[in-house]
Amino acid sequence: MEEWDIEMTPTFKARIKGLEKNNRLSVESALENLSTYMNQLYHGINPMQIRFGFVHPEGNHGAVAIAGSRRRGARAVRLYVYPDLETRTLHLVTAGDKGSQQRRDIPFVRDYVKDLRTTSEEQQTK
Repeated sequence: MEEWDIEMTPTFKARIKGLEKNNRLSVESALENLSTYMNQLYHGINPMQIRFGFVHPEGNHGAVAIAGSRRRGARAVRLYVYPDLETRTLHLVTAGDKGSQQRRDIPFVRDYVKDLRTTSEEQQTK
């Protein structure tokens, strides 16, 4: 088993809490899928090689969306994570549903990863 650290943003915590109010079963499903994803990381599988129907790459910055199964009457929930191979840290960045995906979630993840990489590069040059 390989070690991975987990880093959860305050945004992730707040969004999960908000989503649970109306989408509890979908959130539970997404968290179960996150557990399956994390299990693959712990077993040494490269994040870019993890293939499940609930894992969706989000752009070219390395982040992925982990979807929960859609429940009747509930919106599809997505957990946005970034597996940092260099630090072996899984960043739990944010969570949302289909309605927040384009306008809020994906831009937030893209900016988070960009800032994370910039900080990492600055630290390496010191």
